[in-house]
Amino acid sequence: MFSNCRQKIDNIPVAVKVTLLYTLFITMISILALSFIIEYTGDLRISQEKIDLQKHVINIAKHVEPFANFDDGIYMIHYDREGDYIEGLFPSGFPDDIPFDEDDVQALHYERQNFLYYDMRLTGSKTHGEWLRGIVPVDHIYDGSRVMVRATRLALPFFFLITIAGGYYIIKRGFRPVEEISRTVRSIGEERDLSKRIKLSQGGDEIHQMAATFNEMLEKIEDAILREKRFSSDVSHELRTPVSIIMSESEYGKDYTTSIEEAKAGFTSIFTQSQRMSQLINQLLELARIHNPEDIPMLPFDVSALAAEIAAQTKAILAAANTGCRFTADVTPGLTLVGNAPLLRRAIMNLIENARKFTDNEIRFTLTQREEHIRFTVEDNGPGIAAAELPHIWNRLYQTDAARSSDRSGLGLGLALVQLITRAHGGKVWAESAPGQGSVFYLEL
Repeated sequence: MFSNCRQKIDNIPVAVKVTLLYTLFITMISILALSFIIEYTGDLRISQEKIDLQKHVINIAKHVEPFANFDDGIYMIHYDREGDYIEGLFPSGFPDDIPFDEDDVQALHYERQNFLYYDMRLTGSKTHGEWLRGIVPVDHIYDGSRVMVRATRLALPFFFLITIAGGYYIIKRGFRPVEEISRTVRSIGEERDLSKRIKLSQGGDEIHQMAATFNEMLEKIEDAILREKRFSSDVSHELRTPVSIIMSESEYGKDYTTSIEEAKAGFTSIFTQSQRMSQLINQLLELARIHNPEDIPMLPFDVSALAAEIAAQTKAILAAANTGCRFTADVTPGLTLVGNAPLLRRAIMNLIENARKFTDNEIRFTLTQREEHIRFTVEDNGPGIAAAELPHIWNRLYQTDAARSSDRSGLGLGLALVQLITRAHGGKVWAESAPGQGSVFYLEL
């Protein structure tokens, strides 16, 4: 039974729960405040009546004659030395046998009536030893307090309802961003549309911060899913051609090959396409891994030594290929860097390989220190890149016009890999080029 009640309470909307708690709190505070005000107001008025009564009796005592029976709501009675009545006026209901007490103003509750009275012994030459008593009925003060209590009781239900209505409106309005968050997240789950975002007005409170956190999380999730989709699309797109070639060559070899030379040619084509497939898969996997830079180990290393080694290796490769391409390198010695040396080697080699494909006959490679940054530069004297193509050269599987190079063995992943490696190191990479003026690639860390 207790668990069922608890479950029902848990199912109540948050706005209703907060409204009820808020109303209960406000009502309790209001009741306590009103009780204090009623009690304090009554006591204050009684205290003021005592002060006024005492002052009035003292003033009358100075001038007993002519004697005023009633003045400003105060009844005055004059007694002789023995306490016998001489003159004055008794308020209705006040007993006439109350003994004298000149210490202070006294309170009397008699037959459901309330009075204040003050006794004073006279010291004048003619009235020495006589008594003067002042009396004030104070039922109107207690009646006023009772009226306030009754009015409070009558007004309390209306106050309670107004508090509930106003509190619910305010709280509902305050929780509107939460409802927007819940509605957006539910819509994303139902429609499977991760491109949606929580739309809230500008604000810096906790709810707006939570919405911003949700949006950041959605962006990361969407980016991760898009990367997976892109990876699958890239793999299927790029593997379609080599797989088709391998299948056709295998089928032809199985059914129609009649000589060793023809079989070798078919196997060579299959081997070439297999290498291309392996290279593609490895580069796509490497791209996927670099998307998580926090998993990349970063260590200090001699970047000048790395650049010198890359320059020597490139010269050897170009010399062995006998392409007639002239390669020059200018490496500033003694430069160090915190990063991942194998990945940076891959990035620089990709830039040089890209230049080798498109250059006419010259490549220049430099490593320099520019203020607090280290900059690699790879320059070629090839046909250049059109301005419209420059923004796209870093996209995966993007390849420029075939007329720029006769070497089409590339996969369109080299520059995309360079950009990812550079970003993982907190650097930037860009290119400057124009048709007929060659290209310059910059990698700055």
